[in-house]
Amino acid sequence: MFEDDEWLELVTELITATRAHNLKWMEQDDRVIALLGDSSYEIGSIDDDGRIPYFLGVRIREDGVVTEIARLESEPVVEDRPWTAGEKLPELRNLAFRSAKGAPEIFGKLLADLKGTAEPPF
Repeated sequence: MFEDDEWLELVTELITATRAHNLKWMEQDDRVIALLGDSSYEIGSIDDDGRIPYFLGVRIREDGVVTEIARLESEPVVEDRPWTAGEKLPELRNLAFRSAKGAPEIFGKLLADLKGTAEPPF
């Protein structure tokens, strides 16, 4: 459904929103899902083994019916050319799983706790 440049823009925006903590992912089985308005995004392993190759499913809800409108599959990285959306998909998957597990918040708390120990006790 989407052109290559549209997929690249979509994946790049999803990465940016996830890094900025503006898009929250939820873990469901071995997949992650983000809901945003009438659309949802699902990332999982094509083989259901938690490993590459991955897929990104894009769904919309119209009149109470959810339909997958597009699906992207990850691709091996090819050197000496700009990355495609399929090549960036593993990065998005890793960020989405970190988001779903609360890793950025946990890391921030751990760092804050450690910084509290930097001062000598006397």
